[in-house]
Amino acid sequence: MKKTFKLSIRTPQENILEKQVVSIYFANEEGDLMVLAHHANYMTTLQFSRVIVVDEKGNEETYMARNGLFIFDNKTNTGRMLALYAEHTHHVSSQTIQEYLAFLNEQLVKGEDLSQFQLVYLHREKLGVEKQIKQLG
Repeated sequence: MKKTFKLSIRTPQENILEKQVVSIYFANEEGDLMVLAHHANYMTTLQFSRVIVVDEKGNEETYMARNGLFIFDNKTNTGRMLALYAEHTHHVSSQTIQEYLAFLNEQLVKGEDLSQFQLVYLHREKLGVEKQIKQLG
């Protein structure tokens, strides 16, 4: 029996995943990262990443996540990914992503009524969406 840990992936709208897994693989600002059971305490952010989750039977599930935080608690052997956007790749629509990118560009062009914080957020979101489009491309 392989060693597992409890993993949850959540957005503000819904709980995307909650189950025992062998590993999670994703990219953060520093590069690629794989977390296994009983990893050291760890916290990192992610701008955009493909997220690959492997269960005990070796089954892989792939998600897309943007603007998130990953926390691993060694004491409870629990990993949590909290993201503003996360979706299973089977549900990702190229058309929806293109429409969202157009919306972001429109908001950035109209930016005079936005705060500096909002402009930075929209710019980072746009970069994440562009990366997502490249990976799906």
